[in-house]
Amino acid sequence: PVKTFVVNPKSITIDELFGFYRADEWKDGILSSVLKTACDDNKPDGKWVIMDGPVDTTWIESMNSLLDDNKVLTLSNGDRIGLSDQVSLLFEVENLAVASPATVSRCGMVYIDVKEVGWRPYVESWIKSYENEEHRTWLKELVEKWLPKLLQVKRTSCKNVIPTSEVNTIISLCNLFDAIKPKQKENPEDEEVEYAILFERFFIYALIWSIGCTVVENSHREIDLIMRDIDSIFPAVGKVYDYYVSTDKGEFLPWQEKLQENWKVDKDVPFHEISVPTVDILRTREILMKLIPRRRNMLLVGETGVGKTALIQGIVLKTVDETQYNYFTINFSAKTSAAKTEEIMESKFEKRTKNKLNPPFGRKAICFLDDINMPR
Repeated sequence: PVKTFVVNPKSITIDELFGFYRADEWKDGILSSVLKTACDDNKPDGKWVIMDGPVDTTWIESMNSLLDDNKVLTLSNGDRIGLSDQVSLLFEVENLAVASPATVSRCGMVYIDVKEVGWRPYVESWIKSYENEEHRTWLKELVEKWLPKLLQVKRTSCKNVIPTSEVNTIISLCNLFDAIKPKQKENPEDEEVEYAILFERFFIYALIWSIGCTVVENSHREIDLIMRDIDSIFPAVGKVYDYYVSTDKGEFLPWQEKLQENWKVDKDVPFHEISVPTVDILRTREILMKLIPRRRNMLLVGETGVGKTALIQGIVLKTVDETQYNYFTINFSAKTSAAKTEEIMESKFEKRTKNKLNPPFGRKAICFLDDINMPR
């Protein structure tokens, strides 16, 4: 067995990584603390310290003595941490553009080609997590029917809002499908719609809002065409993005039907809190509310002023059960640092044990990070 310790060295400052003096008092850094914990463990099990982040000369050069034959890291306070035989350092990086020959020569290199590995290992592992043999068979058939063609079109004909890897969109597909798929009734006769039909419809819906949702609006047409080409189950009007799955009927119905007719502004609501219901708001909220109970992280992307903050703060967070969830907002700016973010987050939790923080009153916590593109 192997115990892993994962550190992202680029998410924190060099002082927070290795340690620093504050008012003549030494504060251990994250990496130095992790190395001490790993090296002090006398069990024969392997310990891997994984540096998961871009290589940067500001921190990698400080580790050359740790990587050579000495295997010793010397800190600013004079402490020396020697690696035991059970401890290994792994660097998981995208490229070695700024790595020096001294660093490269001290490490063994393993190049993993994304095209060679692909998304299939993750999907196969996910399918195996289903206990029902029939469900596993359905999933295998749906994956082979939809994913190769859809991913090929997205790869060659679509433009993404932000760069996304295929594996990441596949992970989103699996998470979303697990969150939205209806439960199968014990007695098949009680099913209003055949469960196999619902199973497929919700898988397709998850495809649209995982693989299909990361492309720009101009590329929606390509996703719409290939999905209709694979299977003609969608209504002829509009695009595939305009429909949701009706659990009662087992059909794709337009989101427009869910909008309240003759909607009027509540005179008692302040002007800045008025939210006009639209299809975009409705379908985004629907997906967010499905993923929150599953404790999945979500990223809402859009141009400035389209209402991302209003949607989350005014609609989603105000509708969650406050007896079960404790939510708070952290507004990022150009001056936001890792230490400040940590301080804000810790202030929202209660200290139960020495190293564990929990939300108050036994609730679950929802943290909304606004403007995450702002910090340097």
